[in-house]
Amino acid sequence: MPKKKSSELLYPREIEILDLRSTNFSGKMIADKFSISLHTVNTHMSNARKRNKVNNMVALFRIAVEKGYIPLVLAKNILPQN
Repeated sequence: MPKKKSSELLYPREIEILDLRSTNFSGKMIADKFSISLHTVNTHMSNARKRNKVNNMVALFRIAVEKGYIPLVLAKNILPQN
C-alpha cells in the first residue's frame, strides 16, 4: 500500500473529534471528555481543515467518510442530503 501524503491525513485525535461530532457532541462536550480546552478542540479541527485544504466541517466529514475514518452511518447526521 502506498504511503499517504501528510496532506491527506487525519490524525487519531482529529478522527476521534469528528466521530464524536457526528454523534452530536458539542465542542464543549468533546473538550470535557478528553480533558482539554474548547480552544484545543477547535485547533485540532482547524489544523485538519488546513492540512486537507478544505474550508468547512462538511468537507472534512466527507474526507473522513471517503477515507474510511468514520462510518457513513454516523456522518449521515452531518452531511447534506442530495
